[in-house]
Amino acid sequence: MDIILPCIMRRDKANIQESVKNMLGRYKKRLLIILSSIILIAAAFGYGYYVTMKKILKEAPQPKPGERIDVKEKTPVNIDEKGTAQFPSGDRVTPSTVLVEKIVSINTGNIIENDPKSVPDEIVNFDEEQVKDYFSDYDAVMFSKDKITVERKFPNLPDCFLVKLEDDIIKVFVTDDEGQAVIFNDFTPVRCKNKDETIEKGIEVKTLDEVYSAISDYE
Repeated sequence: MDIILPCIMRRDKANIQESVKNMLGRYKKRLLIILSSIILIAAAFGYGYYVTMKKILKEAPQPKPGERIDVKEKTPVNIDEKGTAQFPSGDRVTPSTVLVEKIVSINTGNIIENDPKSVPDEIVNFDEEQVKDYFSDYDAVMFSKDKITVERKFPNLPDCFLVKLEDDIIKVFVTDDEGQAVIFNDFTPVRCKNKDETIEKGIEVKTLDEVYSAISDYE
């Protein structure tokens, strides 16, 4: 009996050691699989990032030697020896460029031209295409590096009196800020005795005194 007991204990100890060894082996295999998966995912992400950045850099405008890129406008900008930005040749807006706004009457052809003023700071260094895009809400844009002219066109000049001939009768209208005309009820229409093309198209004036002055030539 004394001999059998130690043998059983040694056998149980061996079984326990074998079980522990097998368990550690399975754990190591699982750990290896997890680490391998993490490495593969990281490698795939890194490769995708590399390919994407390479494509972006390839499509971006490449500066020539001694040249940098204006990121905002993607306009090549040369830097001279003094470190001053030099834009490519061609007409561009400068700080001395003036802006002139014109209002055109479609019916009469009359034009109101406002006094020249400085251009907005944000369009300095713009080229013609950029200027036209900036003033896209106007009906016409004329560009040079010295002057930018923008036009708005209305049926008639806005906010004025319109003296016009209808069926040989002189009538007076008033216009709103969009140049739309409605009859001026405080004026009694009069018969025209001396009509011409000017009054048939319409005479646009600012004051009532100018209205009566214009009518006096046709009564």
